[in-house]
Amino acid sequence: MNQSSGEIVDEILSVACLVGASDIHFNPVSDEFSVLFRLHGRLLQASEAEPSLPQTVSKAAVQRLKVLAKLNLGEQRKPQDGQLVMKLADGTCDLRINVMPTVQGERLAARITSRHALSDSIASLGMTEQQQEQVQTVLHEQSGLIVVAGKIGSGKSTTMHAMLRQKSKEGASVLSIEDPVERYEDSFAQIQVDERQGFTFSACLRSALRQDPDVLMVGEIRDEITAAIAVRAGMIGHLIMTSLHADHPALVISRLLDFGIRPHFIETALRLIIWQRLRPIYCESCGGKGCSKCHQLGVLGRQAEFQVMTKQALQTLFFGMQMHAESVPTGGRDEGFGPIYGEAETTRYGVFSERFERPFTSRN
Repeated sequence: MNQSSGEIVDEILSVACLVGASDIHFNPVSDEFSVLFRLHGRLLQASEAEPSLPQTVSKAAVQRLKVLAKLNLGEQRKPQDGQLVMKLADGTCDLRINVMPTVQGERLAARITSRHALSDSIASLGMTEQQQEQVQTVLHEQSGLIVVAGKIGSGKSTTMHAMLRQKSKEGASVLSIEDPVERYEDSFAQIQVDERQGFTFSACLRSALRQDPDVLMVGEIRDEITAAIAVRAGMIGHLIMTSLHADHPALVISRLLDFGIRPHFIETALRLIIWQRLRPIYCESCGGKGCSKCHQLGVLGRQAEFQVMTKQALQTLFFGMQMHAESVPTGGRDEGFGPIYGEAETTRYGVFSERFERPFTSRN
């Protein structure tokens, strides 16, 4: 019996959620779309994860997804973003849909977040007992900046949400600023960034600080203004959490310096760096060679590994960076390799270094 486009889409979404796929790709091929899952970091045909699924689907199936995500069917020349919720027998999945026009036709990608797979507590993230104690110590402080770092897709949002849930349960006023909101939370308020309407991370952050939050999460620092406001807020009585893409914990400080933040303010505000990556959990049935149990991938999932740097370790890191910078010859400094603790022009709030002409202000 032939399935309708709606039934095909429902089956693809259901299987993707059940097998633990993080993304679904619908790639245009001639008049059809190939269907791929990203499973444990690897991209494979959906039919490899579940033989009953088709290798390709019709345009009607993609149109069905656009309807479910409340996207404009008539718009095929501009990117569109939408969301939908998939309710299954054993849980609920949130899907973020993006449609992108290409020369071959519209390409659709769906990012999946399973609510029942979320880590409810810091203890369930996979940190060692010592790392948990270090994180808990900083979470009980009243102010400061916490940065969760790692590569794209390393689980940074999962870690931050686990910390936010704990603070909310403890009675703190918690807000998060996200772009996009990938997982919906009942324990704290979430703010969706909308840059097309001028509601940027920096604009949201300014407004959110007037909401009297104890804890505020900025999903990602993308520009110097957001970085300056976040650092300043962490110094004046708010506990700020944010994320940065970095391949090593020490690169977090370099990224903040790249945003023009003065080293003294970074050293004062920064309380904790949590750097993480995902390592594969190899299938015991096949020893990592691939079998039907692991969909021929050799892995059954991924587990987070963490490095945690608290204030003492950060001070040692800062000292080492300063010594390294001061050892650079003067000629090198003239070429852009100047000391980290060099002279800087003081702006109204003293946050930016001299190479940034636009100072941080609290006014729009």
